[in-house]
Amino acid sequence: MESGKISESTLKRSVLKYVQLNNKKVASSELVLGAGVGVDAAQLQDMATTTATSIGRNRMVVVEAMINAINNLCAIGAEAGYAEIALVLPEALYESELRHMMEEASDFGIKQGIAICGGHTTTSKYVTETIATVTMFGKVAE
Repeated sequence: MESGKISESTLKRSVLKYVQLNNKKVASSELVLGAGVGVDAAQLQDMATTTATSIGRNRMVVVEAMINAINNLCAIGAEAGYAEIALVLPEALYESELRHMMEEASDFGIKQGIAICGGHTTTSKYVTETIATVTMFGKVAE
């Protein structure tokens, strides 16, 4: 596949086909908005969630993913409140670079009123740039 977003037909054929919105054990009456073409967040009654990814070798890579996630929530009328950050780091990354990324994310979160509540950090010999994935949770505006 080419770099970037996948095509709409590939999304429908190989991703959305397997999203379990029709599974009564998984989906519930609380689900207001679920996965679909052009839908980058999910809404459960008064709560919303989204995931966004940014890739790069700069101290703002996590903040970029946070901004994308905030925008996804705003697009469905929700306000971000909590973030989980998952990082896949190149083995050659210095600890000081990781610290700078997380300092930027923390400062940004404080300014935006978003608490970083968890995540996961790992290194991989298969990546050359940081892959930052942010799962953002928020409340739907009343």
